[in-house]
Amino acid sequence: MIKMKGMKILCLGLSAFLLGCSSSPKVNESYGPSGKVSYEISCNNMSGSLSSCYQKAGEICEEGGYRVISKHVNAPFANIIAECK
Repeated sequence: MIKMKGMKILCLGLSAFLLGCSSSPKVNESYGPSGKVSYEISCNNMSGSLSSCYQKAGEICEEGGYRVISKHVNAPFANIIAECK
């Protein structure tokens, strides 16, 4: 019985870890207040950190950089709206 309980706890912990790590940022394209194309980047992770959102914005905008129009963190969800410079 103890082995079964330990296995359930292990599976639950592993599931939570994979849920937090496996979500890649999702991107929706629209237009920002300036009329330029903007990107809403949603990052779902256990810490609610914006780092993966910022990384994705950097990948989209490349060396030109980006400007963050808005950001929101409510763990485990985080999102930014960014506009390439």
